[in-house]
Amino acid sequence: MKILILLILMFFSSVKVISQNTDAELFFNDGTSIIGYGMIGDFDRIMFRVSLDDKPDVWTELMVKKIIFYGFEMSIEFQYVKLKPNRPPLLLEVIVDEETKLFSDTKTHYVTQNPNPNPNPNPNYYSNNLNNPKYNPHPINEIFDNEYMNIAYGEYKTSKIYVQKAQDEFPFALTGNFRKKAKDYFSDCEVLVSKIDNGEFRKSTAKEMVYYYNDYCLE
Repeated sequence: MKILILLILMFFSSVKVISQNTDAELFFNDGTSIIGYGMIGDFDRIMFRVSLDDKPDVWTELMVKKIIFYGFEMSIEFQYVKLKPNRPPLLLEVIVDEETKLFSDTKTHYVTQNPNPNPNPNPNYYSNNLNNPKYNPHPINEIFDNEYMNIAYGEYKTSKIYVQKAQDEFPFALTGNFRKKAKDYFSDCEVLVSKIDNGEFRKSTAKEMVYYYNDYCLE
């Protein structure tokens, strides 16, 4: 059974998908920045080059604070965020950058080969077996820390979201029971809690929820 688990894990890779030719601005911890082209590599490392002819340099939280990608009249910001006191920061997408912030850690996991020697033509067979304790004691949603978000044959997406009020030392993870955790975290705003209760705010509308809190719940 241990061999089966190892085989399953070998067929997955986790990436944040950003092209290596994407226009970007790299921000250093000293407040300076440079313009160029960047991408996010394995282990939350940033690959960055000033010119497309250059070989990209590798940057980490030791010198870099964040990176912003530009394109299609929009921008996407990733920032190194410390989640726990004794762990290195992770590179999270900044969804809301106001007094109360919202971060997201979304990864896409690709299956490159079906390890089952007798594949079933039904595309749901493989994913069902991975989530069936008879075949795998560690289902997909358990492997990826119970943040199983979306599943399709050959591709799995997981998303963790974090909120952080101005007075919080570290972000708070809205993982697991989103409704309960969000209600507890925003218990200082009764009207927002009622909107969570009636389903107006859920994980898919967490961005609007945090904007609402900043606009109507802060003194």
